[in-house]
Amino acid sequence: MLVAKVTKQKQSAGEGPGGGKERLRRAAFALLAVLAVFGIVVSALSVRSEQLQKKVTLLYAGMLERDNVMPIELSEKRVRESVRATKRHGDTHAFTYFCTRTLQLEANAMSGYILFGNPADNDCDLVLSIFDDKDALIYRSGGIKPGTYLTQIRLPVEAWEGGTYVCKAVVTAYKGTDLPYKCVGAQYSRLTVKVGETS
Repeated sequence: MLVAKVTKQKQSAGEGPGGGKERLRRAAFALLAVLAVFGIVVSALSVRSEQLQKKVTLLYAGMLERDNVMPIELSEKRVRESVRATKRHGDTHAFTYFCTRTLQLEANAMSGYILFGNPADNDCDLVLSIFDDKDALIYRSGGIKPGTYLTQIRLPVEAWEGGTYVCKAVVTAYKGTDLPYKCVGAQYSRLTVKVGETS
């Protein structure tokens, strides 16, 4: 008489009868940990953005920049490309802008050419503020209205020696009809400032 051989499926090492459930439990804990860390990072970025906005928000009553402002004559496609090429941080959905990454200053005049633009499809004036590496304000423009760009600025940093400095270009947006205008957001980009001839 033949006896049927019954074979038991081998269980993987360390996996008891509820091994599948244990793996699911561990995966759930890992996912919760990742979500918690993500929430902390998002909260920190939100707080930093709010602190930044408080620091740069000023009473703006529509005082436009009068010097070195020109109408944007680039095509819409080129404007979009310039916006995409600008690394912006903060409330990036509130408005757009484009800005050169490097500002070359003449050592004797501390003035240089910049390309800071407010695209025509924005519905707000933009104000450009520049902070040095110690977060001290070294420049603030007047309002740049939609469809225009700033071409040249002068930084009052005569004490700077020739070399390269890492600064922050902070942009605040204002709109409304009542004075002062309402600040609708703040963003920032890294700006490398080169003084004099640098390699």
